[in-house]
Amino acid sequence: MLKAALHLAPEAQKEEWLTIPDRLEDEGAQVILALPEHFLGSPRERQGLDEIVNTRLPGDWVSEWRLMAGGHRAVWTARRAARELVGDEATYGPALWPILRDRLGLDEEADLMEDWLTIPADLSDRESIVRLVLPLHFVGGELDRTDLTTLINLKLPGDWGGEVEHQGRAAGRRPLGRVDPPTP
Repeated sequence: MLKAALHLAPEAQKEEWLTIPDRLEDEGAQVILALPEHFLGSPRERQGLDEIVNTRLPGDWVSEWRLMAGGHRAVWTARRAARELVGDEATYGPALWPILRDRLGLDEEADLMEDWLTIPADLSDRESIVRLVLPLHFVGGELDRTDLTTLINLKLPGDWGGEVEHQGRAAGRRPLGRVDPPTP
């Protein structure tokens, strides 16, 4: 997403312009972005990049902009540690996430479960909703949607039914609520 936002060439290697620490969850961790010469740093451009970092990386990030001769840089520093997995999210998420990530065509290293999948702390609650953010490139035809619902039903306890919500140009969200069995 950063590559597209900065209008970088498709062949630009991430290592040349982006530095991400091994442990994002550590307070004080820094993400460093070497900005291209054509980046002007308008409030809108800065806000767009801040939004990408804060919605795609776990934790709370504060940006610092260095727009001067000799190289433009943006540095995001983790203000608080990333949240811990709790309840059923910790139990079922790590097994379900790699399969969903592959089905959605997401990057194994860059795309974290916390950004894409939310599993409630108590799956036995009738009001429980599982949320799966769908990437913009995901077409999501009927077969794909059925496949995702089937996968979640196989990996999570209970019976789940789903619907797709599209929110403007942002990624769709797939909430899956509990489905009660039919009464005889």
